[in-house]
Amino acid sequence: MLIKNTIGRAGRLGVYPLGHIYSTVSLDGIEDRVLIRLSISEEDEKEELLSSIDEVKIAEIASLYDLSADFLKEIIEKYNYSLSRMEKVLKVLKKDRWYSGMDNLPWMARDVYSDYKDASVDGKLIKGYLQKSGKIQGERKRFESLDDRVKYIKGLLLKSKNKKERSMPVSDIIDAYMKFVYSALEYKIMPIVDIGMLIREKYNDWDFGMNVFDSIEDCEKRYIEKNFGKLDYYSLSDGQKKIVAALKDYGMKRAVDGLTSKILLEIESELNVRCSAYDILQAYKRLAKKSKYSAYYQKIINYYL
Repeated sequence: MLIKNTIGRAGRLGVYPLGHIYSTVSLDGIEDRVLIRLSISEEDEKEELLSSIDEVKIAEIASLYDLSADFLKEIIEKYNYSLSRMEKVLKVLKKDRWYSGMDNLPWMARDVYSDYKDASVDGKLIKGYLQKSGKIQGERKRFESLDDRVKYIKGLLLKSKNKKERSMPVSDIIDAYMKFVYSALEYKIMPIVDIGMLIREKYNDWDFGMNVFDSIEDCEKRYIEKNFGKLDYYSLSDGQKKIVAALKDYGMKRAVDGLTSKILLEIESELNVRCSAYDILQAYKRLAKKSKYSAYYQKIINYYL
């Protein structure tokens, strides 16, 4: 059963789909429509929701930032953003930066998300996560383990002007690192990168702020190499990207490392609209019995199940 989203800013007052409700058994007597009543207590939230589907306001913002209204609307729908948040993204993409580097991105995200407070520490964490090497105790070293990355990040924090950052214990660094990798990077930073790259693809002469495009391009390149390995990221479907993301979120690095375009296509064909780690593992079980790549599937099943 497909239901409409009526909750939160992403709901757009129920205009766009929320998703599907599933049952593992056959059900009878389901009504075609389900009524969900929505109450918005804050007038400013109601106004923000309404503005996000207001064609005139969308056109105004699009014109202000030299974009077409249709293109802006597509991005808003793709990322489930309110119009006000989308405008914040466009503002940070226009804002000059003192230097070029992926560590600009947490600071950009801070200007978009009011609840994001960790830009200073995350500016070090993003380098520790996406770089392949760095100086550890004065010696440049290729990162071979999480321990290497934590030592590198610790070295960056020791140079901070913030006393709390300088005294941050290793256990807190590891906690912050995991939170960053699985939350801030995926849901606050990469959407800004993706939107910036979409704008450059559509409008080659769009006026990014000084050092902004170089920063997001560097971040995207390192992110793709880190998370998609040998896969041709730009040839993957949205569904295939979701499969890789789900495996990564579940901590299944071995599964991701063994993926090929043909294996991804097989997995995608076994899935419906759902794409959780559980659904993917069930697809692995089925493919282990019938695919010519059964050795790969069985290896992953044996390791993770």
